[in-house]
Amino acid sequence: LLRTIMLLLRDDDVRACLSFEEAIAVNKDAFTADAIVPNRLILDVKGHGATLFKPALLPASSASDSSSSSSSSPSVATGGVGGGAMGAKIVSVRPGNASLGLPTVPGFIVMVHEETGALEALIEGTYLTALRTAAGSALSASLLSLPSSRSLVVFGAGMQAEAHIQAILCVRKIQHVTIWNRTKEKAQQLVSKLSTLHKDIKFTVCESVEASVRKGDILVAATNSSSPLWDGAWVKKGTHIIGVGSFTPTMQEIDQETVTKSIIVMDSPGAKSAGDIHIPLQNRSLTEDRLLLIGDVIRGHASVTHDPHSTPAAAMLGRQSPDDITFFKSVGTAVQDIATSRAVLQNARKMSIGMDIPFMEPSSS
Repeated sequence: LLRTIMLLLRDDDVRACLSFEEAIAVNKDAFTADAIVPNRLILDVKGHGATLFKPALLPASSASDSSSSSSSSPSVATGGVGGGAMGAKIVSVRPGNASLGLPTVPGFIVMVHEETGALEALIEGTYLTALRTAAGSALSASLLSLPSSRSLVVFGAGMQAEAHIQAILCVRKIQHVTIWNRTKEKAQQLVSKLSTLHKDIKFTVCESVEASVRKGDILVAATNSSSPLWDGAWVKKGTHIIGVGSFTPTMQEIDQETVTKSIIVMDSPGAKSAGDIHIPLQNRSLTEDRLLLIGDVIRGHASVTHDPHSTPAAAMLGRQSPDDITFFKSVGTAVQDIATSRAVLQNARKMSIGMDIPFMEPSSS
C-alpha cells in the first residue's frame, strides 16, 4: 500500500537527520535540478505581518539526475512511488511574537506525495531554513573563496550566523572567527559556545568593524540591518562575501561600493529584489549582465572537473583571479527547502526519527 502516515519532525529531529556536509551536497544538487518553482505568494496580514507560501516540485527524473551528480549526497528524489519531491514552505513574519516568547519568523514545510497528493510530512522550518541557507552559502565559499582563506568574519549572532560558521568550517580550514553583533553580549555567548565545540579554532568578539573587515578572508552578513554594515573601501582583494540578511528592496547590508567592485553570484533571480542588488541596479551603478546564478557556476566547475582541457563559457563564471572580490547574495529558494526536506525525510525514515500520525487511510473498497 502507498504510505498513508504523515511524519511530524521538529527542529531537533531535523538536526539529528542531516549534517552540514550532507546539506551542502543536497543543496549543490538542488541549484542545478530541473525544478518547477512557481512565484511565491505573499499575504499581507494587516496589523500582524505577512505570510509567504513558497511551493516547489522536483520531478522524479530531474531529481534522480541531480542526486547522481554527487556520490556523497543523500538522494533528493526517492520520496515514494513517484520518486520526486514536492511541497511548500509556509513562513510568516510576526514581529509581535517577541512579546509572546514565540519565534518572530515561524515557518514549516509541508511535503506532499507526488503521485497521490497525500500529506507525507510536516517539518518545523526554523532550523531547516538556517541549515539550507548556510549550506548554500558554504557551497558558494567552496566555489568562490580562496582555498587559502583562514579568517572568517560574521555579522550577526543568531541561528543563521551560527549555522553559517558551522557550514563554512566544513569547506575551508578556518583558523580565526570574529563575530559582530549589535548586542555584544549575544556575540560573546556565541563565541563561548563555539569555542567549546571547536577548541582548535580561535573565536573572538569583534572590537573594530574596520579592522575585522580589512583582515577577513570571508565576510558573512546575517543580520536584519537596513543600512550597510561596513565601508567597501575596507574590503581587501580576494575576499569572498556572503549576504543573507536583506530580502526587501530597502534593506542593504552590503554597501554599493562593495557590490559594484565584486563578481556577483545569486542563489536565484529573486535576489535582485534585495536592496544589496536592487539599489545599485536602480541607480544604474550596476547592470544585470553582471549578475550570475550559482547553478551556472556549479555547472561550469563540473565541466572543468570532467574535462580539464575544455573551456566552456560557463566554466569562466565566478572567480577569475586571486585578487577578485566575490559576492554571493542569497534570499533563499523553495527548491532548497524542498530538496533539503526530502533528504531529512529520507533519513528520518531510515533512522526511525519523528512522530508518525495516521493520515488519509486507504479506502476499504
